[in-house]
Amino acid sequence: MPQLRSHPLVRNALLLALTLPLLGACAWLKPTDGSKRYHFPYRPEVVQGNVVTQEQVAQLAKGMSREQALTLLGTPLMQHAFRADRWDYLFSLDSQDSQPVRARLSLFFTGDTLDRFETQTLPTQQQFIESIARDPLPSQMPTLQMTPAQLEAAQKKAASQAQDGMNSSLPPQPLGPDRVYPPLPDTP
Repeated sequence: MPQLRSHPLVRNALLLALTLPLLGACAWLKPTDGSKRYHFPYRPEVVQGNVVTQEQVAQLAKGMSREQALTLLGTPLMQHAFRADRWDYLFSLDSQDSQPVRARLSLFFTGDTLDRFETQTLPTQQQFIESIARDPLPSQMPTLQMTPAQLEAAQKKAASQAQDGMNSSLPPQPLGPDRVYPPLPDTP
């Protein structure tokens, strides 16, 4: 009697039975909303480079020194080994929640002074913050200052606690059990 497992029909049926569920499981990756992006359960947020905003570029001026540009923008992501007169600031943000953000700024120097710069459309500082914000900002921000009535109540409470501490005839008791430490060795 031939072995059943080695029969080609049984082997092919078994292979088909194992691969069909895998193919069906991959079908949920296909986008159904018309987008070209595939849906994955989790994609980590990847931030690379220096964030450069429109406000920072507005402060750049021809004739600035390298030190001033460095103070304004931070360390460039790329400094060319063979072109010391060029600095590149690149930024990319890939997030599961939003569209990828790409930005580039190139500074060109003549000697130690900024000659010109080239940039793509950069976000404003507010636009960048909104693109990375997870939770919407609350509509009403909490007050961080005490009203005069709250201040007076806090001062009265502190004075009362200080007076209670002065009226006590017993010295304050230490918190927790007493600790016993081994004696220190004699040093010559």
